[in-house]
Amino acid sequence: MKRNMQTIIWGVALILIGIIIILNMANVIQVSLWSYIFGLVLIFAGISSIINSKKNMFGYFLILLGLFIILRKALSWDFNLLYIIPIILIIAGISFLINVVSSGNHKVSGNVFVVFSGREDNTVPVDYQGSNITCIFGGYGLDLRDHKFVNDLSFNIFTMFGGTEIIVPENVNIVVKPTAIFGGVGNVTRNSQDNEFTIYVNALCLFGGVEVLNYKKQR
Repeated sequence: MKRNMQTIIWGVALILIGIIIILNMANVIQVSLWSYIFGLVLIFAGISSIINSKKNMFGYFLILLGLFIILRKALSWDFNLLYIIPIILIIAGISFLINVVSSGNHKVSGNVFVVFSGREDNTVPVDYQGSNITCIFGGYGLDLRDHKFVNDLSFNIFTMFGGTEIIVPENVNIVVKPTAIFGGVGNVTRNSQDNEFTIYVNALCLFGGVEVLNYKKQR
């Protein structure tokens, strides 16, 4: 069903673009083809992304960007395109907050703040519940393979021009809610119904990365 809808969306997009080109060539309308076509492509790309996943905030961003480009040209807005950068930050922040709130009342044990530096933790308290991790122009590593789990863990991670790596044992489940702009969130673990405990990861990456894995990477 989703594939059918996406096919319909792109079919409609091609028809509209074709109509705009014909009307412009016949002098029925006089528009900047590139601005309108590019805006339409972004809008339909966003709609297609949302059909695939309604939680895909990047899809909503594409729709807003497409509308902005079209309206800016149609209404002759004197609007600096550099405003797109803070708009991206706002949308990313909203998405991150939505993920944190929707994850439920998972408590954390403390905060990790790494700026222009690096840090690695290999031991945590027995009653450890997770952390709020902020990593800016730096790197943070947490190795939980030897941790004796007595409860679920929760991590709220923000990385900007940095990276966070969490190494977990194989007998826990991982639930990741990622928001990445010019960055990435990787999860190479596998969940199982036999696992008793779960690690919840809400990650916001701007020009950075977060990785959750079962092994130590070779540097």
